[in-house]
Amino acid sequence: MTSPVIWTIFALIIAITLSFWLYKGTKFDKPITRYILIALRSFSIFMVLLFLINPEINNEVVRYEKPKLAVLVDHSKSIRDSVEVRQLSDLWHQDLTLNSKFDVSWYAFGEELLFDDQNFFDQTETDIGGALAQIQSIRMEAPGPVVLISDGQQTYGRAYEYSQLPSEIPVYPILIGDTLTPLDLVIEKVYTNHYSRVGQKFPVELLLGYSGGNKAIQTELKISLAKEIVWRKTITFSPDQSAQLLQIELPAKAPGQLIYQVDLGVMTGEQNLTNNQAFFGIEILEQLENIVIVSSGKHPDLGALKRALVSNEQVQVTIVSPEEAMTHQATADLLVLYQPNRRFAPLLDIILDQKRNMWLISGPETDWSFLNQKQSIFSKETIGVTDEIAPEAIEEFDLFTSQWTRWADLPPLRTDIGAIAVSGPHQDLLKASIQGNILDQPIMSFYEDTERRWVLLDGVGFWTWRLEAHRLEGSYESIDAFIGSTAKYLSVDRANERLIVDHQPIYQRAIGAQIMAQYFDVSYQLNTTALLEVAIKPADGGRYEERPMTLLGQTYVAALDDLPAGDYRYRVRVKGLDAEKTGSFRILSIDREGNSGFGQWSKMDLLAQHNQGKLYGFDQAEALLHFLKTPEQFTQKEIIETKTTSLIQWYYALFLVILSSAIEWWLRKYNGYT
Repeated sequence: MTSPVIWTIFALIIAITLSFWLYKGTKFDKPITRYILIALRSFSIFMVLLFLINPEINNEVVRYEKPKLAVLVDHSKSIRDSVEVRQLSDLWHQDLTLNSKFDVSWYAFGEELLFDDQNFFDQTETDIGGALAQIQSIRMEAPGPVVLISDGQQTYGRAYEYSQLPSEIPVYPILIGDTLTPLDLVIEKVYTNHYSRVGQKFPVELLLGYSGGNKAIQTELKISLAKEIVWRKTITFSPDQSAQLLQIELPAKAPGQLIYQVDLGVMTGEQNLTNNQAFFGIEILEQLENIVIVSSGKHPDLGALKRALVSNEQVQVTIVSPEEAMTHQATADLLVLYQPNRRFAPLLDIILDQKRNMWLISGPETDWSFLNQKQSIFSKETIGVTDEIAPEAIEEFDLFTSQWTRWADLPPLRTDIGAIAVSGPHQDLLKASIQGNILDQPIMSFYEDTERRWVLLDGVGFWTWRLEAHRLEGSYESIDAFIGSTAKYLSVDRANERLIVDHQPIYQRAIGAQIMAQYFDVSYQLNTTALLEVAIKPADGGRYEERPMTLLGQTYVAALDDLPAGDYRYRVRVKGLDAEKTGSFRILSIDREGNSGFGQWSKMDLLAQHNQGKLYGFDQAEALLHFLKTPEQFTQKEIIETKTTSLIQWYYALFLVILSSAIEWWLRKYNGYT
């Protein structure tokens, strides 16, 4: 017996007992009158007590939820059969059985997912993997099948054929286009750095493909700059050698922004010629940013840190010993001291005397007694015990926007677990946690005064962070971008620059293109209250078009997604002040949706296999529709909900108390009692 039932019975006993006691000794002409009054009084008291106890009743309600069905329709320009796709879409929209069985959601996609399939087939970019990832995030709480109607042609993004959604979200692709392999030569990919330095050679990697042929062929590959051929080679393909990876080096002779054109010879009978041509851009700089990592020993962190830093092609990184650093420090834009000891004394003296920026990475082999004597900004009381410390992110950190946010998913670092302190103005990005206990001391701290910036990372094992980041996200991009942002924060020469502008010189596409800026006040403190704007105009003339820059974290950003391909000049300025920066950039004009008319059967089939689905041709769409409508497939989900309601509502209880009390009062008056 539950507690509310016991209290209800107890209240009834109290009501009856109290009513008998109140009418004890009272004389009535008719005995029945006494019992009626006792009953009325008992009812009133019981209702008051029942209202105070407020017993509740639990009712189980069963409802049935239809399975979710998401239909993604490719609306890129490469879909030649757009009329047939619309007819298929209309047929499925009007199918009463399908729409009664499923909760159907329709989406279009091109460069991103669009929450409406009634669009024109005019998307200039296709990211199938991105669309699937967005569907996964939307459908995590409501799994169900996904139908992907596409030709499988993707112009950017991660390889969608390896996308793997949860098992509750099977993917059924419908392939549009000719499934016969056409005779085709294609420049699959062009890889190169965005920056190089005058006098150096920069690498170019070309991935070429051959399909649809049954004999060996020869063709010529040419690379041109301003219509002048700078490199050429005869390439041989065969059915057994249908792909070639070429690695070449081109000289960087003069500074500036350069656009190279790659041309692959055309075969007789080849229909799709747009993929025989590609472009890549590079900016030749007078010099690159020079970062020197100083270490007295070897460690996997050093290679991982170098690879993360050089992912920004504007950076060159050198790893040297403390003694070698004395000849490199004069030309270094940033010094990274890895587990310093007394061998670092001469170098640390220069850093202190010249008030230079520094990144200090400490660990079990760091000589903290030496560091505590040399400087007073970072100090640590070592206890000789090395343990693993896990990172805990500080939400209040706002010096810059961290591209990596999944700190809790990274493995711990190793260091001496003694107390560490930072003296002076600073912000902590990461706190230390040992076995789930968060300590009041930093793992990563950013110190800044009017003369210098220092960063401390207390713990070794960055190489494990980088590997885990790749496992979690499939690339090093986010973790490397964070390391690059930290280096950029430290590399700023604030004595000479108060307005700092950052952008790529050449954008392959307008999507994601942006200009970023930071502004420092007269005391060289980061200013986030200023109003920044950027003015953009075509390089061949015209008027500047001004647009405001939006503050994101502590960085001002202006998106360039709406600009057509071309060369542009820009001017970033702070409203009301003389601070101004100018520059130029280029957005390339490449028709990536020209590879149309043919379907990527192998890639779409691989996607279906990885996601518990099956690939259907466009002429098999009716078979997929019949499969989805089969009663045994994707049945309704039974959901049992428990609803709790009060046994009696207060307004009913109040009405009954007033009614019973009124009847009792009337009977007492009628029988001559007050």
